[in-house]
Amino acid sequence: MMQLTIELPDNLVTQLQAKSNLNEIIIHALTQYLAEPQVYSKADDWKAFIEQTYGCLADTPIERPPQGALESREDLV
Repeated sequence: MMQLTIELPDNLVTQLQAKSNLNEIIIHALTQYLAEPQVYSKADDWKAFIEQTYGCLADTPIERPPQGALESREDLV
């Protein structure tokens, strides 16, 4: 069984409980979310992702550390 844990500030929980049953609010919110059609990535979404993230590591470039020596292996026959 899947479990979902949501942490809310105490004052918000008190306000929600005063207005309605908290469980009903959570179930309603989850039901609405799950009922929404899921849109999967398209080619345009991929291009937008690249444009947004390109260069995000410019300040911390990826460096390849020195490689160790190759081990000696027997020749294949």
